[in-house]
Amino acid sequence: MWYNAMQCLNEIAFVIIVKFVGNTLSYITKIHKGGDCMLIRDVMDIMEPLQGYFLCGHEGNEREVTCVEVMEVPNLEDWVEKGTLVLTTFYSVKASPISQLQLIKILIEKNAAGLIVKLGRFISELPKEAIELAQKFQFPIIILPSNIPYIQVLSPIYKKLNVTNGKLMEPFSTNLPETVEQLLNELYENYGIVSYVENPEGKLLAIGHYAINDTWRNNNLLFSRHLQQDTFYDEFLYQEEVFIADKENLNRFVAPLFYKGHLYGVFHFTYRSKKQRDILTFDLMSEYIKKFQLTLLNELLALQNDLLYNRVELKELYEHQYELNHIILLHIEGPEEIYTMKHNFFIDYSLFVFKHLRLVLQSLPASKNIYFLQHPEQTCILLSFQNATTDSVIQKQLEAALMDSYIRHYVMAIGTPFKTMTELESQLDHVIKIMPIGRKLYPNERVFSYNRLGIYKFLISLSNHEQVLQYVDKILGPLDKVLLHTLEVYLSQNGNASKTAKLLYVNRRTVTLRLKKIQELCQVDLQDSESIFILNFCLKIKDIH
Repeated sequence: MWYNAMQCLNEIAFVIIVKFVGNTLSYITKIHKGGDCMLIRDVMDIMEPLQGYFLCGHEGNEREVTCVEVMEVPNLEDWVEKGTLVLTTFYSVKASPISQLQLIKILIEKNAAGLIVKLGRFISELPKEAIELAQKFQFPIIILPSNIPYIQVLSPIYKKLNVTNGKLMEPFSTNLPETVEQLLNELYENYGIVSYVENPEGKLLAIGHYAINDTWRNNNLLFSRHLQQDTFYDEFLYQEEVFIADKENLNRFVAPLFYKGHLYGVFHFTYRSKKQRDILTFDLMSEYIKKFQLTLLNELLALQNDLLYNRVELKELYEHQYELNHIILLHIEGPEEIYTMKHNFFIDYSLFVFKHLRLVLQSLPASKNIYFLQHPEQTCILLSFQNATTDSVIQKQLEAALMDSYIRHYVMAIGTPFKTMTELESQLDHVIKIMPIGRKLYPNERVFSYNRLGIYKFLISLSNHEQVLQYVDKILGPLDKVLLHTLEVYLSQNGNASKTAKLLYVNRRTVTLRLKKIQELCQVDLQDSESIFILNFCLKIKDIH
């Protein structure tokens, strides 16, 4: 089943501010102040025109604000810090005044800057004890009217905290390309040098718009691994300074990229001739290494900020149940190994996925808005269109855009059009069920649409009925995994026990004994066409659900 949609909308991403010190990089997550000091009274200057007001703790209006968080999950201990200004609707603890009080206690203990609460949507008032506690410690609690979108508060706060439109303030944005791909293209166009960057596992992070085929790597797919069984990256692990290694046997120079002494990437400068090798001077490569790191950080900042705005806007749509023109959900899956990549504390790999998915979706001619619903194991995208469209039209457009991208190894499922956000939960469940069926019916395709599922369209609808699920459990529940798999293979081979035995790598007698056991447990006759129909039906429903 799909995870709770509100949880998804509440998992807000945050901006990264960075600085470059010598050859090392320093950064912090969340939206942090850059220049002038911001105080709670400055926040009130923003809030008052929006009819915001102090509920209590106005004596704390000189508290300093160093970062801002939009958060609904209750585990404040994990992320809140001194100077944090928290915006919330108290959704996750709406039914528990005790938990609301506990959250405010944690904010006070952590010396947070203050709390902005949206009353009216999920709670109508704060517990009396919470207000008294905040007043005692002069902890500001500010009320935001429920009809005011978060973005109207966040935008001016970001500007005050020196974050503007997702760009780093000067000097970081000076003479830098917008993306790392543009930087690598510049190196290729100016000098004919093919270059790319991999993570410590040897998986591709960035490459320009050119083909690649050498002894180390032969494709440009995002997060694809290089060709070599072994890697020389281990020799870089404990370095703390940028240096450039000559790997002449591989026709390249390589430079490890560090954050606080930890390796997060390796820059490859390849060459095909002595002339190209001579072009790659230490100064030239050092310049591009520095530019890459600054451009990467600039881009991460922009992506984080874009994702934040995207999710805040989606949250507002969900809370107020706005009606859009035409909405279609996409379910996205990458190769399985992507979900097992080692965590990198410096780079959020999901931002690279967000970036390339957005490029693919922005190429759709009729799309109006794109909203991302992300989860560690699931990614869904909500598309709204100005005019009516069909999933078959979108499928053709997506197939073309996907094949021209760095994520053409990804797979997408397209749901059916709908109009209101009240349908979001059911539509999420619906689109996720399309993916496994599409993979099964069309194993060589990358985009699946609901209208091409044939009879499975009706099975998806039936799989949501409790009575149907109870019936399936009654029929198949007695079978263990071995018997269930045997039944699946037997039916797929049209009841041929010999072929079943061959596929299961067992003798025919073993299959016969298993089939006899299945008939006894399920109380069916495998020679009866009605029983075969029932078993096939139950297996398909189980497969979908």
